[in-house]
Amino acid sequence: MYTCYTGPTTIDTIIEALDLKRATTYEDIEELERVGAVDRDESTRPHQITAEAFAYVDPEGIAITPTVFHAVALREIDDDVAYVHNRYGPGTIAAAVRLVVEYYAGQQTKRMVATALGIEPVEGMSLVGALKRVIAVGARHDPYFDLVAGDAAPAVDTSIEASLEDFSHETPNEDG
Repeated sequence: MYTCYTGPTTIDTIIEALDLKRATTYEDIEELERVGAVDRDESTRPHQITAEAFAYVDPEGIAITPTVFHAVALREIDDDVAYVHNRYGPGTIAAAVRLVVEYYAGQQTKRMVATALGIEPVEGMSLVGALKRVIAVGARHDPYFDLVAGDAAPAVDTSIEASLEDFSHETPNEDG
Protein backbone atom coordinates (compact mmCIF):
# COMPACT_ATOMS: atom_id res chain seq x y z
CA MET A 1 0.00 0.00 0.00
CA TYR A 2 2.88 2.33 0.73
CA THR A 3 4.06 2.02 -2.86
CA CYS A 4 0.52 2.58 -4.17
CA TYR A 5 0.46 5.83 -2.20
CA THR A 6 3.98 7.02 -3.06
CA GLY A 7 4.54 5.84 -6.59
CA PRO A 8 7.85 4.32 -7.70
CA THR A 9 10.28 3.83 -4.85
CA THR A 10 13.22 1.68 -3.83
CA ILE A 11 13.39 -1.21 -1.40
CA ASP A 12 15.72 0.81 0.83
CA THR A 13 13.18 3.65 0.96
CA ILE A 14 10.44 1.20 1.93
CA ILE A 15 12.65 -0.32 4.63
CA GLU A 16 13.52 3.08 6.06
CA ALA A 17 10.05 4.62 5.80
CA LEU A 18 8.27 1.66 7.36
CA ASP A 19 11.04 0.61 9.75
CA LEU A 20 11.12 -2.95 8.39
CA LYS A 21 13.70 -5.71 8.56
CA ARG A 22 15.76 -5.93 5.36
CA ALA A 23 15.52 -9.71 4.84
CA THR A 24 11.79 -9.78 5.47
CA THR A 25 11.22 -6.86 3.13
CA TYR A 26 13.12 -8.53 0.29
CA GLU A 27 11.13 -11.74 0.83
CA ASP A 28 7.85 -9.81 0.87
CA ILE A 29 8.76 -7.86 -2.28
CA GLU A 30 9.65 -11.11 -4.06
CA GLU A 31 6.30 -12.64 -3.06
CA LEU A 32 4.39 -9.52 -4.14
CA GLU A 33 6.28 -9.62 -7.44
CA ARG A 34 5.45 -13.30 -7.89
CA VAL A 35 1.70 -12.65 -7.53
CA GLY A 36 1.85 -9.56 -9.74
CA ALA A 37 1.08 -6.97 -7.05
CA VAL A 38 4.32 -5.06 -7.61
CA ASP A 39 6.85 -4.68 -10.40
CA ARG A 40 10.58 -4.33 -9.99
CA ASP A 41 12.56 -2.45 -12.64
CA GLU A 42 15.92 -4.18 -12.59
CA SER A 43 17.33 -1.86 -15.26
CA THR A 44 17.69 0.86 -12.63
CA ARG A 45 20.10 1.06 -9.72
CA PRO A 46 18.75 0.83 -7.15
CA HIS A 47 15.81 -1.16 -8.48
CA GLN A 48 12.55 0.78 -8.67
CA ILE A 49 9.49 -0.87 -7.12
CA THR A 50 6.09 0.14 -8.47
CA ALA A 51 2.55 -0.83 -7.62
CA GLU A 52 -0.49 0.54 -9.34
CA ALA A 53 -3.15 1.93 -7.09
CA PHE A 54 -6.30 -0.10 -7.59
CA ALA A 55 -9.94 -0.14 -6.76
CA TYR A 56 -12.41 -2.97 -6.70
CA VAL A 57 -16.10 -2.33 -6.27
CA ASP A 58 -18.30 -5.39 -5.95
CA PRO A 59 -21.86 -5.54 -7.32
CA GLU A 60 -23.23 -4.49 -3.92
CA GLY A 61 -21.12 -1.32 -3.97
CA ILE A 62 -18.49 -2.37 -1.44
CA ALA A 63 -15.22 -0.68 -2.39
CA ILE A 64 -11.74 -2.03 -1.73
CA THR A 65 -8.96 0.53 -2.24
CA PRO A 66 -5.51 1.15 -0.73
CA THR A 67 -7.19 2.90 2.22
CA VAL A 68 -9.21 -0.21 3.07
CA PHE A 69 -6.16 -2.47 2.81
CA HIS A 70 -4.24 0.00 4.97
CA ALA A 71 -6.96 -0.18 7.63
CA VAL A 72 -6.99 -3.99 7.66
CA ALA A 73 -3.18 -4.16 7.71
CA LEU A 74 -3.12 -1.83 10.72
CA ARG A 75 -4.08 -4.85 12.84
CA GLU A 76 -0.41 -5.79 12.77
CA ILE A 77 0.59 -2.78 14.88
CA ASP A 78 -2.57 -1.47 16.53
CA ASP A 79 -4.17 -3.40 19.37
CA ASP A 80 -7.63 -1.86 18.90
CA VAL A 81 -7.76 -2.79 15.22
CA ALA A 82 -6.33 -6.25 15.99
CA TYR A 83 -9.02 -6.82 18.62
CA VAL A 84 -11.89 -5.89 16.28
CA HIS A 85 -10.29 -7.87 13.44
CA ASN A 86 -9.90 -10.98 15.60
CA ARG A 87 -13.39 -10.74 17.09
CA TYR A 88 -15.41 -9.70 14.03
CA GLY A 89 -13.16 -10.30 10.99
CA PRO A 90 -11.61 -8.17 8.26
CA GLY A 91 -15.01 -7.36 6.75
CA THR A 92 -15.88 -5.32 9.83
CA ILE A 93 -12.66 -3.33 9.49
CA ALA A 94 -13.36 -2.78 5.79
CA ALA A 95 -16.94 -1.66 6.53
CA ALA A 96 -15.66 0.58 9.32
CA VAL A 97 -13.59 2.63 6.89
CA ARG A 98 -16.67 4.20 5.25
CA LEU A 99 -18.31 4.83 8.61
CA VAL A 100 -15.17 6.34 10.11
CA VAL A 101 -14.86 8.61 7.06
CA GLU A 102 -18.42 9.71 7.77
CA TYR A 103 -17.48 10.33 11.42
CA TYR A 104 -14.58 12.60 10.37
CA ALA A 105 -16.96 14.33 7.94
CA GLY A 106 -19.32 15.11 10.83
CA GLN A 107 -22.05 12.74 9.62
CA GLN A 108 -21.78 10.04 12.33
CA THR A 109 -21.04 9.79 16.04
CA LYS A 110 -18.74 7.12 17.43
CA ARG A 111 -21.75 5.36 18.93
CA MET A 112 -23.49 5.40 15.52
CA VAL A 113 -20.40 3.84 13.95
CA ALA A 114 -20.44 1.05 16.54
CA THR A 115 -24.17 0.45 16.10
CA ALA A 116 -23.89 0.29 12.30
CA LEU A 117 -21.04 -2.23 12.62
CA GLY A 118 -22.89 -4.30 15.21
CA ILE A 119 -20.07 -3.99 17.73
CA GLU A 120 -19.92 -2.75 21.31
CA PRO A 121 -19.83 1.06 21.72
CA VAL A 122 -16.41 1.03 23.36
CA GLU A 123 -15.04 -1.06 20.47
CA GLY A 124 -16.47 1.40 17.95
CA MET A 125 -15.04 4.35 19.80
CA SER A 126 -11.60 2.74 19.89
CA LEU A 127 -11.80 1.82 16.21
CA VAL A 128 -12.70 5.38 15.17
CA GLY A 129 -9.60 6.67 16.95
CA ALA A 130 -7.39 3.88 15.60
CA LEU A 131 -8.39 4.57 11.98
CA LYS A 132 -7.92 8.35 12.21
CA ARG A 133 -4.49 8.41 10.55
CA VAL A 134 -5.53 5.79 7.97
CA ILE A 135 -8.38 8.06 6.90
CA ALA A 136 -6.13 11.14 6.90
CA VAL A 137 -3.43 9.44 4.80
CA GLY A 138 -6.01 7.84 2.49
CA ALA A 139 -7.77 11.18 1.93
CA ARG A 140 -4.47 12.70 0.85
CA HIS A 141 -2.89 9.82 -1.11
CA ASP A 142 -5.46 7.22 -2.24
CA PRO A 143 -6.56 8.13 -5.79
CA TYR A 144 -9.72 6.06 -5.23
CA PHE A 145 -10.57 7.43 -1.79
CA ASP A 146 -13.88 8.81 -3.05
CA LEU A 147 -15.03 5.25 -3.85
CA VAL A 148 -14.71 4.40 -0.16
CA ALA A 149 -15.78 7.76 1.21
CA GLY A 150 -18.60 8.60 -1.18
CA ASP A 151 -19.99 12.09 -0.87
CA ALA A 152 -18.38 12.42 2.59
CA ALA A 153 -14.88 12.64 1.02
CA PRO A 154 -14.71 16.44 0.62
CA ALA A 155 -15.86 17.01 4.20
CA VAL A 156 -13.29 14.74 5.91
CA ASP A 157 -11.48 16.61 8.67
CA THR A 158 -9.22 14.56 10.90
CA SER A 159 -7.60 17.71 12.35
CA ILE A 160 -4.19 16.12 12.02
CA GLU A 161 -1.33 16.49 9.62
CA ALA A 162 -0.89 12.87 8.58
CA SER A 163 1.76 11.97 6.06
CA LEU A 164 3.21 8.82 4.61
CA GLU A 165 5.63 8.76 7.54
CA ASP A 166 2.56 7.90 9.63
CA PHE A 167 1.83 4.90 7.43
CA SER A 168 3.42 2.28 9.66
CA HIS A 169 3.30 3.81 13.10
CA GLU A 170 0.84 3.08 15.83
CA THR A 171 -2.07 5.43 15.88
CA PRO A 172 -2.11 7.73 18.88
CA ASN A 173 -5.26 8.01 20.94
CA GLU A 174 -7.79 10.82 20.46
CA ASP A 175 -5.71 13.16 22.61
CA GLY A 176 -2.48 12.76 20.77
